[in-house]
Amino acid sequence: MSTNLLKPTVALFVFIVVSLYLSFKGVFLSKITINTKATSQLSILESLYSERSLIRPEKSPKRLVLLLVDALKYSFLGFTPPENITRKNNYSSNIFTFPYKISKAQPLNALMYKAIADHPTTTSQRLKAIATGSIPTFMEIGENLGTMKVTEDSFLHQLASNGKHTIFMGDDAWTSLHNNSVYLRAFPHDSFDIFDLEGVDLTVHEHFFEQFQMNDWNILLAHCTGLDHAGHAFGGNNKEIERKLKEMNSLTSQIIQKIKNDTIFLLFGDHGMLDNGNHGGSDEDEVFTVLYAYTPGGFPSEKLKRSKEYEVFKECMYEVPYNTFKHPLNDTEDVIKQIDMVGSISRLVNVPIPYNNLGAIIPKLLMQDCYNYIDCMYDLTVEYLLNAIQTYNFIKEYVEKDMGTNRSIDEKYAEDFMNSIMKYKDDFKEIIVRQRKKSKNNMKEYIKTAIRIQTELNELLNTNSDLFRAAWAEFNPFCAYLSCIILIVIIAGPITKIVLNSAIPLKPLKLSQSIFTWKSIGLILLLLVLAFFLTPSKLFAICSLLILLGVVWKYFGSIWNANVWKFSGIGCTLIFLVIGVFRSYSLFTDSLIYYEGTFVLVSNRGVNIIP
Repeated sequence: MSTNLLKPTVALFVFIVVSLYLSFKGVFLSKITINTKATSQLSILESLYSERSLIRPEKSPKRLVLLLVDALKYSFLGFTPPENITRKNNYSSNIFTFPYKISKAQPLNALMYKAIADHPTTTSQRLKAIATGSIPTFMEIGENLGTMKVTEDSFLHQLASNGKHTIFMGDDAWTSLHNNSVYLRAFPHDSFDIFDLEGVDLTVHEHFFEQFQMNDWNILLAHCTGLDHAGHAFGGNNKEIERKLKEMNSLTSQIIQKIKNDTIFLLFGDHGMLDNGNHGGSDEDEVFTVLYAYTPGGFPSEKLKRSKEYEVFKECMYEVPYNTFKHPLNDTEDVIKQIDMVGSISRLVNVPIPYNNLGAIIPKLLMQDCYNYIDCMYDLTVEYLLNAIQTYNFIKEYVEKDMGTNRSIDEKYAEDFMNSIMKYKDDFKEIIVRQRKKSKNNMKEYIKTAIRIQTELNELLNTNSDLFRAAWAEFNPFCAYLSCIILIVIIAGPITKIVLNSAIPLKPLKLSQSIFTWKSIGLILLLLVLAFFLTPSKLFAICSLLILLGVVWKYFGSIWNANVWKFSGIGCTLIFLVIGVFRSYSLFTDSLIYYEGTFVLVSNRGVNIIP
């Protein structure tokens, strides 16, 4: 190698290494995939607390009907005041109203939550999260690297492993993601064609009620995609959206009229949609979806508000040394994280919570078959402890396999988490004693102790999920920007200078080389950086990257091979091609969403959107 080229070559490779490091640190987020399957958290808790039979014999598993409406954003469900209806939502407002009307007519029988999905809001990633309770990210290092199959534990696996039966119908993504062995019967339909608004939904209508009449299932799962396809094909507000919302409204009303007291109906979405009908990023319309629950027997959490004990409960809420707004039963807490559904679904059918679950249980949903605050507070405390045990088991194994790559999640963190569970042991034994005796004299003290434990565990679980979310799904904006700028400089700068100083003619350009000074090159680089972040569309970004790769291949690679490494076909061209591929791929990872002219960055402060 020429001495004159040695220093710039070394400098170039240093820049490449730094850029790649920043890319992986700030953009290419990764996690360790753990494929361990959960065993009974109840037996572990009973062993730790030296108690037996913590679950009350009166509490029985429920049957669940799960209706997943693809792209059901929160604003689609419910009532919109007439003054708020515009041309942007006139075909989507006040159409899917049956759940809202039932909630008003039968407030004891229905619950409605705004469910916040993690990004990316692509369907496959959301389905993974809904089944496992985990947070998918760009690189999942494990058995499922490079495959769509879910190898992590899921509520479907737990049902099958514990002798429970699931019947599925609808979007074939569920059968692609999970082995057929988890289903007793499955009726999938291809959902690839976004212009097919009817195929999947017709499959659901064809099989739902015939399967509903069977008595051999514990969960009946249906996934309709017509609404999502209508959004992709025609936009987020049109007559097709209106028609599909009417269909889902009709299907929901039929289901609610047929279910029995031992069955709970859950209606939810996997993600929302933008005004143009698409999704994938972190906009509120994309991440705000819904969870609606209905049961003819009513929810004890709502019934108890009409009991004499409710005043005692409210007094206890204000007397414990915590802000009452933090307690999970507070009426203001009608917002959940989408992954919170997983633990609640599992416990409702009396199976272990999936091993990798990061969600917290939904207390109002889980309070079943209890008719006084003594029983309800006891049940809820047990469920929170089971959720905490499951989470600790996951944290412990993750720390062992992660080998310290995440400094916030280490052995000390796992130890502190377990200590937080064990510190309730003495108080919980007191609760058990009082619950069994049903002592009216000690009810107030009993409820206060339960509220304290539940509040602390709820905060512990939510803080933990936020910590893992920061590690897996929230990248460093500074590193992302700096990596992009360095890549542009180390590729575009040398290309421009070497091409201008080479013997390769640039006849099509017909420009004087004198104007290509380092100042003008610097200006060009600045414009490239600005264009990168302000590019008007995803298509423009793709074309720009392809053109850049073409220039590398045509000019820089051949010059480098001819003057430095003295051989053709391999050389620096491949290095820059690899860099270009990684850069291109990063635009469409789970961690970095580049969509419709918007560079979406998620930091610890929230969502920052750079138009």
